Amino acid sequence: MTTSTKSHVQRTTSDENVIRRFYTALSAENAESAESALIDSCASDWQSYGNDGRFRPGGPSAFLTVLRVMHASVPDLKWDIKEILAFENRYVVRSQASGTPVAAFLGATPTGKSFNVMAIDVHTIKGGRIVRTYHVEDWMSAIQQVRSGDTQGGH
Repeated sequence: MTTSTKSHVQRTTSDENVIRRFYTALSAENAESAESALIDSCASDWQSYGNDGRFRPGGPSAFLTVLRVMHASVPDLKWDIKEILAFENRYVVRSQASGTPVAAFLGATPTGKSFNVMAIDVHTIKGGRIVRTYHVEDWMSAIQQVRSGDTQGGH
């Protein structure tokens, strides 16, 4: 049996602040400061991998474009960090996204109904910036909730 030499490392306040700035940028109430929050928290060559595991090119600027569309569709979009787990320079964040679309959202016509979904992200931080993120959001549940009004996500 092989024993791993890796050990848990105390999360640092500065790394946790980087993560919190990133999630602040995601919430629509901070749309005006989203660009600076992303620039402050992500490396210029940040790598983002979505639900399907594929790399999303373009770094923070491409992500900011997507975020602006989301904020326009869901002007009350809110991301709440529920838990942060740390291991070496990697942080697993369990968060909750909620909002009420006022324009087409992921192909769903707005109905006045809200959504509330969980997201799991794994961030790697180097030099005080997020350099890689793997993220999984339950957007199918969000669409179902907007259509049906079930903000429990059917679970």
